[in-house]
Amino acid sequence: MLLALAGVAATSISPCLGEDTDAPAPLRVAVKQFEPFVYAESPALRGFSIDLWNEIARRLEVRTQFVVCETLKELIDMAEQGQVDAALAGVTITADRERRVDFSHPYYRSGLRIGVPLRSGPTMFATVSRFASADLLAMIGMLAGLAVVAAHLLWFIERTENPECFPHDYLAGVGEALWWSVATIITGGCENKAPVRLLGRMVAVAWMLGSIVLVAAFTATLSSQMTAETVAGAIVGPDSLPGRPVATVEDTQAEKDLQDMRATVHGYRDLAAAIAGVAAGKADAVVYDAPVLAHEIKENPRSPVRLVGPVFEHQDYGIALPPGSPHRKAINQALLTLGENGTLAELNVRWFGEKE
Repeated sequence: MLLALAGVAATSISPCLGEDTDAPAPLRVAVKQFEPFVYAESPALRGFSIDLWNEIARRLEVRTQFVVCETLKELIDMAEQGQVDAALAGVTITADRERRVDFSHPYYRSGLRIGVPLRSGPTMFATVSRFASADLLAMIGMLAGLAVVAAHLLWFIERTENPECFPHDYLAGVGEALWWSVATIITGGCENKAPVRLLGRMVAVAWMLGSIVLVAAFTATLSSQMTAETVAGAIVGPDSLPGRPVATVEDTQAEKDLQDMRATVHGYRDLAAAIAGVAAGKADAVVYDAPVLAHEIKENPRSPVRLVGPVFEHQDYGIALPPGSPHRKAINQALLTLGENGTLAELNVRWFGEKE
């Protein structure tokens, strides 16, 4: 639950003001652990979003009391209910959240990124799932359907003059004809059964030639999918995610985006747990905010995942404010000033090594 620590508040007072008992009450700002935007576990809060807020507070000439939350849901709830004056970490601006809280201008352009296991080979689940792909199922269905059609044609033609091979009884006759059709696909013929009528033999020849083409197409489709997975891995980008088990942090925009993409989402309490789930084989990939996932992998030389694919589902981070907040205009003016005077660019270089 919520952690509102006096020690945290004391270390977060803006240094630009002295100890004035007549000074207005500090602004309460909710934050949560979200590296490298917020490092909330150290004695003094730090991170991109903390530095950004301190710059805003200097321009607003206000003191700050940081309130540390455990989850993003708590952070949004506190802003919505007016328990804090602002809330930030890496809060994505969305239509649903805009209905609950007010947002500042965006201050960081982000998106989602995919992390996959370090091992180069496909997982057992990914390999088996290839046999259930839409292309292969369609090909198998076509083969089965044509085999049934060929069996019925052959039985109907041969049942009167060739009852030994294709009995006149429907179930027995079609069953023997279907056996002949399947054997022809697999072995190229059926030694103990053969049509005797000219029309029956014409159907048999057409089926033999057609089955060669169909089997070749089926083999090519299977080979291409298995080869692609062996070379590139099970997941190479956002197009690979639908239907896959994917780990992310629960109650986040990433979770919602993955559900919209029809991925099989496994929600975890935090990013470390999500990555551990991938390492344990419970998911094929982890998907989360690009800068945070990249930072987690960079800071952990033994990380069991690596980044693949581009940034996708681009999103903007903003400062969440209570509805009708009197501070919104001043905060937006401060953000615009920080962008114009190069401070935002300097913060990007300091925390991410490059300008946005």
